Amino acid sequence: MTNLLRKLADEEMETSLSNGGAGQFCSLYSKLLPISIAGCMAGNSSSCSEMQHYTEYLHKYC
Repeated sequence: MTNLLRKLADEEMETSLSNGGAGQFCSLYSKLLPISIAGCMAGNSSSCSEMQHYTEYLHKYC
């Protein structure tokens, strides 16, 4: 389920980026990153994957 949501979010981001809308995702991901870090530290492997995804996106686009 998480992978499906990530795929849909990635597709939405690509559409948004092509329209110059990276800023909204930078803001959203910067808010979600601490939550995923906390989940990862608590041992939730899906949170670790999300943390990596958010970090990569923020480094690449923001």
